[in-house]
Amino acid sequence: MRYIAVILVSLALVLGSLSFADRTTLAMHLSLAAENRALQTELATRAIEEGFLRLLEENLILATYSFPDYLAGGRSDDSMNLLLAAELASYGESRVYAFYTSPEEPRFIARRTPREPGEAIIHEAVRDLWTDPLLTEGTPLVLSDSYDREAPFFILLYPVYHEGAPRGILGTVVSFRQAREKFLLPLSARGQRIVAIENSDSTLLWSSSPDRSLATLDEETYLIETRSFDLANERFSIITAEAQHLLLQELQSMDSPRKATLLVSLFVLFLISYMTLRVYNERKYSFTLQEEERRLEGAVRTREAELRESELRYRSLVEHAQDGIIILDKEARILDGNPRAAQLFGLPREDLIGSTPGDLSPEFQVDGTPSTRSARELIDSAIAGRSLSVEWVHRRADGTSFDAEVSLASFPSAEGPLAQVIIRDITTRKQNERILAATLEERELLLRELFHRVKNNFQFLDSLIELHKTLSPGNDTASLEKVQSRISALASAYILAVDTTEHLRVDSRAYLYAIAYQVLGSTEALEGGDGHHPDRSPPASVIEGVPLPLDVAAPLGLIVRELLENIALHGHTSPGEIPFRITLTRTSGGLELSLRDYGPGESQNIQEGLGITIVRALTQQLKGSYRIISAHPGIEVTITIPGTFPPTREPPRKEE
Repeated sequence: MRYIAVILVSLALVLGSLSFADRTTLAMHLSLAAENRALQTELATRAIEEGFLRLLEENLILATYSFPDYLAGGRSDDSMNLLLAAELASYGESRVYAFYTSPEEPRFIARRTPREPGEAIIHEAVRDLWTDPLLTEGTPLVLSDSYDREAPFFILLYPVYHEGAPRGILGTVVSFRQAREKFLLPLSARGQRIVAIENSDSTLLWSSSPDRSLATLDEETYLIETRSFDLANERFSIITAEAQHLLLQELQSMDSPRKATLLVSLFVLFLISYMTLRVYNERKYSFTLQEEERRLEGAVRTREAELRESELRYRSLVEHAQDGIIILDKEARILDGNPRAAQLFGLPREDLIGSTPGDLSPEFQVDGTPSTRSARELIDSAIAGRSLSVEWVHRRADGTSFDAEVSLASFPSAEGPLAQVIIRDITTRKQNERILAATLEERELLLRELFHRVKNNFQFLDSLIELHKTLSPGNDTASLEKVQSRISALASAYILAVDTTEHLRVDSRAYLYAIAYQVLGSTEALEGGDGHHPDRSPPASVIEGVPLPLDVAAPLGLIVRELLENIALHGHTSPGEIPFRITLTRTSGGLELSLRDYGPGESQNIQEGLGITIVRALTQQLKGSYRIISAHPGIEVTITIPGTFPPTREPPRKEE
């Protein structure tokens, strides 16, 4: 009985020790699993955050320098298209690059595939946020889309400022596929773990178990680890969860052979198993740490290689840039500069470092301000975070000056913010602008002289006809007067063209008033009254002040003159009574001229005389059309002239 008791006690001790060892082992496994999961989640979170931050920085350079440069006229459309295509190729997960100058359609767009699903997303985002106060200069806006949980997108929006005002939006659509496949899917490789990512609104963007809601997870049945990171204005969280009962079952199945052995060998096997378990746990813990250390070392080497590649790409971009680039500290001293900057100033690169903008500029700028003081103010503003673009006069080492377009922006560094300055030589552009202005001024003077001489010739011709009238019989005098009247209509156009400053154009209102006065001797009928029958006075004439070019004004004046002459001869019922109405208005297709008298109407005899022939020929010359209808009473003539004419300088009103 004693031996049985000893055996039973030993067995109880063995079973108790086994139970205690099982609980200890399971607790250690759970602790190691939780620590390992937390470490993996932390590394995945950092990798995703760093990847997207790098994309933010690259796009910020585009929005701060490239597109303001384009808006300032420094880049062509082809150049911008190539730039967007290059950016799309350089970052593998960018799906769409688009630059908007209006909320409707992008000015430039580059897409990964012809029918890119993210294109509609970015169009909608730009339309919704075009005037949103969240879009501020130098700050990107990050949006997350979860319409497809298997392939979510990030939308990056950058406001583009030019001359201190928002002029456009640079948008980028980035697929989450690389982060999902490279960092999140490996966390859920066992099939017993749930990995998910959600945004600041607690919207589930992606989950490795889409059939299950994250709301069902609780810390009593799951090992849950959460890591969050901020991306511009948006916050994202990565959640990993592992079912405790599945992990316990797996660990217990691993311990079954050991339990059987301990039950058979009793106390001796218990001691051996206990020591074996202890050694096993220590080695497993050590092995886990070694594996994790090797994995971390590999991640660090990969990150270092990526940083070196990024630095080489940035250095290559700066070294081969066509514009001069210099970095200034808070004391306005040049810390570094690219070869183009040294070439612009005619200095060796080592001599350029340490100098100040005041040393590389004349004493005063074009507006009379001291160069040193103005440069210091601009640099302080740039370091404070304000992006600037100004025109500046620089001085080379040989003493010669050149015009430059200078862009300044803040540049982050370990010592604090610095100023990055981009210098573009615009001397040739300035010279071309001065040559163009001088050429235009000379052309304007030549045209004015030409029209002035034409006006003098018309006046001479008018005087010559007047002389012939004094020497000709009655019938010839009447014919000469008609010719003289037509010449006067043409001369009026040139007189008004010479006297105006609006690119040698003729004001239609003043011109038609002059024609009416030449034919009728007054403009009373234009004002809405005939002086004899106030109750039968026609409505007041409406003539828009449309600036007309001479090639339109001259034939139009002759047409009006012939029609007024016809009204003066046939459009009245008693002597001295000449009521009529004239309108000239702009239409969507050109101009519409309408003249109506209030005479006999259908009984009026309109014959195919010289006047109507002239009207038809001049209308055809203007590529227009005309029609004559009976208006009851009177006759109405409507002439339509196609073309594009500038807006009226004031709304149509009743003539006074």
